[in-house]
Amino acid sequence: MKRFITSAWLFIAALAVMAQSAPKSVSLAEPQPFDQPGWDDVKMYVPSEVCKKHGLWKDVEAARDSRMKLYASKFPTVFTSSHPKSTLSFAFDGDLFGIYDIAGPEMGELEVYVDGQMVYLKHLADTDQPVFEATSLDGTHFLDRRADERSLRYALIKVAPGFHQITLKISEEKGEEKAYLMLGRILVRGEIAEANPIKGLPKMKQQLKWEKKIKDYMVRDAEQAGLQDATLVVGSSSIDMWKSLESDFPGKNVIRRGVSGTKAIDLYNYRDLLIKPFNPKRIIIYEGDNEIGFKWEVSEMMEAMKKLFFEVRRMKPDAEICLVSVKPSPVRAKNLPKIQEFNRQLREFAESQPNTGFIDIHTPMLDSDGNVRPELFLKDGLHPAPEGYDIWREEFGKVINK
Repeated sequence: MKRFITSAWLFIAALAVMAQSAPKSVSLAEPQPFDQPGWDDVKMYVPSEVCKKHGLWKDVEAARDSRMKLYASKFPTVFTSSHPKSTLSFAFDGDLFGIYDIAGPEMGELEVYVDGQMVYLKHLADTDQPVFEATSLDGTHFLDRRADERSLRYALIKVAPGFHQITLKISEEKGEEKAYLMLGRILVRGEIAEANPIKGLPKMKQQLKWEKKIKDYMVRDAEQAGLQDATLVVGSSSIDMWKSLESDFPGKNVIRRGVSGTKAIDLYNYRDLLIKPFNPKRIIIYEGDNEIGFKWEVSEMMEAMKKLFFEVRRMKPDAEICLVSVKPSPVRAKNLPKIQEFNRQLREFAESQPNTGFIDIHTPMLDSDGNVRPELFLKDGLHPAPEGYDIWREEFGKVINK
């Protein structure tokens, strides 16, 4: 009975977090049905009504523009930009989204982000239509909107059912040439919701580094996945750069899976590659540093961490989960109050959860006056020096060696 009550409580807590993170519904004019055969359940939305924009965008009256007037009866207005890095974000609850746009020789490529992750787009083999599936490591990163002649074009992307924050970004990969997007409609199968763009989207260079790192780890997964009583340590660069982590605990099966530059939302997105392959007795999570760098609010950080926590709990119900405080560092000394407030809330959350621990590496890295100790860090003022990792080894050891 006790196990049942605990499981039920965890389920209710997870639902509460999901409800907090779910985008709010928005009131709009009745959307039009998508006019391509076979997609009767897909609706069309005017971009300016459902998207939040970043960068230089214009809502152009198609009948007044020679490039678009041929399609004015279908798209009275067209959302357009010629600036690389310009983004549009929208949210929905469903399993399919896409764009309906005007292709042409001067158009560019779009990067597609789903819940903060720049996804690969894998063309579905069972159709000759432009329908893709969002994946982690298989396909292409780009929706190419170029065509020899101007024409209407659409693309649909399948995702797991649920709430999703979507961002479309005009890629920089075309170099110095202008790369236009002429977007007529946003396509959604499901319910449109209020957009809440995710801060700190990965750039292409960083994304490729992540993918290389993860593929390198996957080569080792076969030999490490079977380790008994293992401790899996995941997180951002401070874990990635702790090269002696596994050897620092002789006789203990420690698995290091750090990926530099990640946030909690990124670890969530790559959970099937970094966490799922293992059956550890303990999972230690270090994230939050990069959220501070991208100026996330404490409430946003906690929301992302709780989302990650409950998903890891679902995936590995018998594993102990240990959350690690965000370290102080010279380069982020001005953010110390925010870091400490996050750490306070993170500890409080960890203490409220069964089979959950908290590792405080923050306090031992301060001096007696509460100031950051620069001698514990590398010259970059951000990552621990060997003396800093000595403290980490001691604090992690209280959990790993027990």
